[in-house]
Amino acid sequence: MTIVVAIIGAAATIAAACITGVFSHLSSVAQSPGPPALASVVASTPSPVPASSQLVSSPSTPATTVAGVGEQSPGGWIAQLYSEPVSTGLVSRDQRLAEVRADVPTAQVLLSDDFASLRQGYWVIYDPGPFSDGSAALAFCAAHGRVTKDQCIGRFLSHDASDFPYQCYPPAANPSGDCKHS
Repeated sequence: MTIVVAIIGAAATIAAACITGVFSHLSSVAQSPGPPALASVVASTPSPVPASSQLVSSPSTPATTVAGVGEQSPGGWIAQLYSEPVSTGLVSRDQRLAEVRADVPTAQVLLSDDFASLRQGYWVIYDPGPFSDGSAALAFCAAHGRVTKDQCIGRFLSHDASDFPYQCYPPAANPSGDCKHS
């Protein structure tokens, strides 16, 4: 009987410690300004694509990347390397990123919904530069063998919908579109 009581007491102590730990974690999450950054989860979670191709972005952490863990600041030019509809799913997004990284190893991903200057509903695979203008983004792409508008455009990234027209199209030597932000 004494052994059964000791086992029950030990189990109760362990359960109480577990519950306290869970409530402590939930309390800290509840006090944070938003959901935990998805990048921290992906960084420690195996991915179906090579580690060099891991990426993430979530509405709470725009443009957060696993490689280099950072955020793309709005108000600057990016080299947009591909747009993948969100509706195609994460596996498709990750496969496309792996393909793009064959040419541009520094490629990252952001969710277009987080930026008013982009069409909503897409994962944007991009290189953050920095680029002084859209022509500089195109020159970067050309140096990586991405020379058509399906492979790269210079794009101004911001939270201002009036920046949507700032799109710079190849060829890098003779670009078209709005390649300089006023």
